[in-house]
Amino acid sequence: MQLTLRQVRSKSPFSSSTLFLFSFEACILLGAATELDNLQLATYYGKAATDLKATINDLLWDNSTGAYIDNPTSTLHPQDGNSLMVWLNVTLPERKSQILANLKENWVEFGAQSPEWIYNGAPGIGTFPGSMEVLAHLSAGATDDGLQLINLTWGYMLNSPNSTASTFWEGFQSSGQFAFQGIYMSHAHGWSTGPASALSFYTLGLRPAGTTGNIAVDSTNTTQPELRPGYEVAPQLGGLASCQGSLALHGHGTGSVHVSWQLSPRAGKLFRLIVDSTEAPVGSIGRVGLPLAQLGFDSEEDAQITFEHGHTSAVGKLSSLPRGLSELKQAPQDGRKWYEFDATSKLVIDVS
Repeated sequence: MQLTLRQVRSKSPFSSSTLFLFSFEACILLGAATELDNLQLATYYGKAATDLKATINDLLWDNSTGAYIDNPTSTLHPQDGNSLMVWLNVTLPERKSQILANLKENWVEFGAQSPEWIYNGAPGIGTFPGSMEVLAHLSAGATDDGLQLINLTWGYMLNSPNSTASTFWEGFQSSGQFAFQGIYMSHAHGWSTGPASALSFYTLGLRPAGTTGNIAVDSTNTTQPELRPGYEVAPQLGGLASCQGSLALHGHGTGSVHVSWQLSPRAGKLFRLIVDSTEAPVGSIGRVGLPLAQLGFDSEEDAQITFEHGHTSAVGKLSSLPRGLSELKQAPQDGRKWYEFDATSKLVIDVS
């Protein structure tokens, strides 16, 4: 695969190729989940994704710095591309911590400098690649670093005496001063909104997660294979006491899932998670990951897990789980206890 030099500011072939790979993987899921005729197309996209991933990892990895270069002839280690490699899970697992450490080396008083954006002779702070870096830290489980970067950059924009105190900027100089010749700088820019999705998807922990499977499509219960609307709930506490929010879903109809969690010392309860899918589309399916390691439990046997579902309650044993809830098979080993929830109802989980 031919990779050319960076052409326009932050639009590198590295970051573009990473996004291209992510699009391939989405096409694989869509092709495999729909009619059988599209399985050939899914296979094609699968090979393209595999080849592109290998090319990026083989040609652009710089082992001496623990980060990816912009192109084979470059010495630039861009913030956007390296953040995307972690966030979109394109890099190798053992490289993630090195990349995140390299990105942190660019942190200054008001956030993360973007090496690919030089303004008045020095790297500026770009809120677009900065948003990607926030998502990279949080997606890798580096919760404290992700939240700290939000506080540094977006906290500064909210509290700066030169700001509107309610909107986020296109970018600014590392000194905190305006960029883009001042009068041309947008003070309410769409690409600075990365923390909105980051806080929703990782801190609250509610994010889309399409699942393949059969779904009833009419009153006769006729089924067909398709991409079922899905979601995942995996909170990252990050020292917060509570969080709540919603996610819109689209499937057979539209709807939403509402999630809230809180740390509470009441009656010996350490953590409460509420997943309300009563307004979710037909066929929605969710995965729920309880953050046991974050709560200080070395194993699930040390935690007392109880459920309230409708008018019933149960303890966290496989034989007594509420209807619509099951232990997730082949769950990741990530310090969480994982369940699958396929009922459109309200589920309350307490951990103590």
